[in-house]
Amino acid sequence: MRKKPELKSWSSKQAVAILAVDNIHLSDHGYDVLKRIEDGLITYEQAKEEILRRARSNALNVKE
Repeated sequence: MRKKPELKSWSSKQAVAILAVDNIHLSDHGYDVLKRIEDGLITYEQAKEEILRRARSNALNVKE
């Protein structure tokens, strides 16, 4: 597992902390998406579509 990127914004840090309260931890992919949003490389909508596409792909792989 590689080192998690340093998050800059208060809202990103809070989102990760709120998830951690329920023992939910972001994957490396989740951190990458969050970091790209912070850096302005993708929009919220693009991130949402990427996450949904990955979830659909994972769901199809489980069924096979």
